[in-house]
Amino acid sequence: SEFSNIGISRCFPLRMVAGLCWQAAASGVRRPPRSLAFILGAALSLPQQLGAGPRLCFASMDDWKLAVVARRDLRMSAGKLAAQVGHAVHDAVTGVPRAKLKAWEEDGSMIVVLQADTEQVLTELEQAAKKAGVLTTDVRDEGLTEVEDDTWTVLAIGPDQASRVNTVTGKLALYREDHEAELRELRAKVARLEAGESKLADDL
Repeated sequence: SEFSNIGISRCFPLRMVAGLCWQAAASGVRRPPRSLAFILGAALSLPQQLGAGPRLCFASMDDWKLAVVARRDLRMSAGKLAAQVGHAVHDAVTGVPRAKLKAWEEDGSMIVVLQADTEQVLTELEQAAKKAGVLTTDVRDEGLTEVEDDTWTVLAIGPDQASRVNTVTGKLALYREDHEAELRELRAKVARLEAGESKLADDL
């Protein structure tokens, strides 16, 4: 629907209609009165009257997110990674439609950095995002420091509604350094050993 991005909580007429519908349902009214239908029609026509089209407001019931997917196989240093993510965020927020940028900023400007193991993963994510209608921004390095010229380092997805971004990135893990992964694995082993010792003590 062309009205799928209209936000109830940020558009007063729609919020009013939602409240009236809830009251009618609570009272057992199966068919809303004609006056309610008239108010709904007026509410839906408000964006056009303001000259902004039906997407004037975006749904605030859904979180907003900007995901940046970085390649772990490049083994970029922390500084290099930060620079590449910074480029991606800058390009993404300057290229997104103003209404989406405003909604993302009002929701707290969430940014998550996720990991991919190869360039092929970035290619597949970009294709999936395009299919879902979600904006993507790729960053290719100039090759002055750690990687070769024109190396595809990161891919930004969004900003957009989190549910839409998640359809593209939902299976990806948060970006972590190798030593962080090793530390988590070590902690898991310690926990299993402690659980085994506890069970052994109970059996004795």
